[in-house]
Order: sequence, then C-alpha cells, then structure tokens
Amino acid sequence: RDLREAALQAILLAGAAVLPERAWVPLCRATSRVRAAVHRRRRLPAFGRAVAAVLGPDADAAAIHDSWREELHRRRLALFREALGRGGGAIHRVVGLEHLRAALAAGRGAILWPAHFAHQTLHGKRALAEAGIRAQQVSSADHGFLGSRFAVAVLNPLVLRTEERFLAGRIRFPPGDPSGLGAPLRAVLRAGGVLIIVNNAYSARRQLLVPFGEGMVLPMAAGPPRLALAAGAPLLPCVTIALQPFGPYELRIGPDIAADAGPDPLPMIALRARDAMLPALREAPAQFLGWPLLLPAPAAGPVGAGDLTSLTETPETTP
Repeated sequence: RDLREAALQAILLAGAAVLPERAWVPLCRATSRVRAAVHRRRRLPAFGRAVAAVLGPDADAAAIHDSWREELHRRRLALFREALGRGGGAIHRVVGLEHLRAALAAGRGAILWPAHFAHQTLHGKRALAEAGIRAQQVSSADHGFLGSRFAVAVLNPLVLRTEERFLAGRIRFPPGDPSGLGAPLRAVLRAGGVLIIVNNAYSARRQLLVPFGEGMVLPMAAGPPRLALAAGAPLLPCVTIALQPFGPYELRIGPDIAADAGPDPLPMIALRARDAMLPALREAPAQFLGWPLLLPAPAAGPVGAGDLTSLTETPETTP
C-alpha cells in the first residue's frame, strides 16, 4: 500500500508541476480508474448500502463511488499544487463568518468542528486564513495520507508543512490516544483562540453513534462536544466543499450547536452536527469521506432519523 501511494503521489506531483490546469481533471480521472474493478469489488457493496441508507435507493451508488475515488485524487493533486506554489489563483470563500466572529466576541475562544469532507484538510484552513483567522489544528501524530511508519516519515510531512502555512499551530497526539490534551486545548480557548477538530472518530477513545440514514449510524468523537461544554466555548459546525474541480472552494460555518443543548446535551449536539452536514452531503456526496465509516445500527433497536434515545456512547475504537 505504501508503494502504491508513493507511485500515485509521484504521478500527481508531476502533473501538478508540469501540466496545465485543464489537464488535471482528466489526469485524476485516469489515475482513479487504476484497479477500479478491485476497488469496486471490495468496497462497493458496503459503500452502496451506506449511500442507499442516506440518499435513498434511487441514488447511483456506483457512480458516487467512482466519483468519490476521483475526488480523493483531486485532493492529493490540489495539495501538491499548493505545495508547489501553483495554488495562488484558487478562489476561497467563507460563508457564515459572522457566526465565528460572534463566538470569538464572547471571549471564550471557539471550536470549529468541520465535517469529514475531502477538501477541509487544506482548503478549509486556507479559506479561514484568508479571512483573517489563524487556528490551532488538533490532529493525530500520523495525520496525512497513511498511518504506516514509512508514510509518517516520508509521505505525510508534505501534508503537514502545506497545511501549516495557514495555521497558527498544530497540537498533535498519539494515534487513538487524545488523553492529556485537555490542558493545552483549554489554554487556547482561554486565550481567545480557535481550535479545529475534524468531526470524525479516527482518533477517538469514546464515540457517539449518531443516527445517519435508514438503519445506519455514523461514529463521531465525543471529545469536541465534551470540551465545548466543559470550557463553556462555542462549538461551530462547518463544512468545506469544492464548487467545481480545483475550486472555487467554500467554507460554510454554522452557529453554535452547544448553546441551549438541554439537560442531556451530547445527543442534541451530535444530531445538530449531523443536520448541519447533511445539506452539503446531498449537494456533493462524492466529497464526503465518511461513507466507509457508516455502520449498521446496533441491534438493540431501530434507529430513526431524529431519535435521540438511539444515540449511544461507546468506548470502542474506530474501524
């Protein structure tokens, strides 16, 4: 897998360096179709069930799967474009910046909880920086393309360096073990800073299993809402999507979902986060990275689209 990833990156890096922009879309389409039959055989059954559960049985799961793979290759090429200094002309917009400004005006910092979409990693940060906001990114120590020792040493550093052009800093933790982060994260919030913690469960020790489609659940890390509640900090959902291949990119920030969450706040916060990401998912399903993370609902009972009682917290790790 390391060798395949390195070969793919070499091709896309060369394409970003020497090809005109009009050639990037067909290049990513071509590279995404390598071993397409293998990927369809391995992934499409589960992928198709997830798509049907969320978008309905008439959704073309095979087409979304193929576009999803192509989007992953565009994500890599866009990163290389930025690293090579060819990304200056890409357009970035922020919608809902007033929500973040209002949150920061309260003096307790803010937590941005981005939905797990392909272009958040780089372009969400760049859009934020161009709007005058430099945030601290919270990420696992193996953040990047892969989690192997080779990838961490050779492939991932370019991701980190490129992202950090648009950050105030990065707070890293060992894979799967974010314990011990409480004090530094609260210090950022007390200083009126902004934290970015992506809404996925890759690095979670505790998960919220959130109803997501018919009979499915999406694991979300319980840490960000717990931190927001403990620190009294606003928790703002956001999503970044590419309106066209390679831009324009749009970062959409919603209002605080931790405010007035009721006596049992975690379920309400998680469902608000889900509802904030669903419009973008329906608009750009191929950019949603969470499809492989969707799981069948626990057998204890049916899962309804708005059933708070079916949302459970579990200490299990993410697959």
